[in-house]
Amino acid sequence: PPFIQALNFAFGFGALAGPLIAEPFLELFTSLEYPYGITGILSLAIVILFGVVYLVRRSNDAHPSRKEAEKANEKSPVSSTKHYLTIFVTCTFIFFYIGLELSFGTMLTTYVVNSDLKLNKSTASYMTSLYWGTFTFFRCFTIFVVDYLGSQNLLISNLILIMASNFVLLPFGNTYEWALWLGIVLMGFGTSPIFGAIFGFLQEFIFISSKTSSLIFVSGCTGQLIIPYLIGNFVDKNP
Repeated sequence: PPFIQALNFAFGFGALAGPLIAEPFLELFTSLEYPYGITGILSLAIVILFGVVYLVRRSNDAHPSRKEAEKANEKSPVSSTKHYLTIFVTCTFIFFYIGLELSFGTMLTTYVVNSDLKLNKSTASYMTSLYWGTFTFFRCFTIFVVDYLGSQNLLISNLILIMASNFVLLPFGNTYEWALWLGIVLMGFGTSPIFGAIFGFLQEFIFISSKTSSLIFVSGCTGQLIIPYLIGNFVDKNP
């Protein structure tokens, strides 16, 4: 759905801004307290805004479209086997997808600096910003086209882009700078709208309750925890 793509667009925009904020403090000297301080101030502003919204509007009434979906689910219920199998497959997919998305974005700077290309930290920061920039731009684009393309077509096209990125990065990314730039762009486009498209695709088969959504988010957070940890043990010595 477009609103989920819009929500994830905000995530991508924040991830894009981070390296751009840090880059001026990394080129000539390392002063990490400044970008961390800026990020802390922005985070505090978000907390204040959420507090204001909570005080102004405390209604927890479900949206009318939510009530309609619940009624439709009651009229045509899905078998429990199909329901749980669909959730299991979705959670497994989200586990690996979120792990890939976060690992690529967070480990990219380390990889660029420690690869055979030995690029400097400033270039690595720009490459990381390029990844999150393409990631954010394509999410913004899909807000307006997801209803026309359909979640299934969007998922297939983005998985193809991820495969194309791997075909470029695996054989050439460690030795050719152009391949690194190209692979980063393809990966940014490929990973961008998948999370939102998964929800749109999933709701075509089952009713997405709050418990189902929570389980999907927990699977994604578990992928964020485990996969970067596994990769982090090797990226410094064998990028």
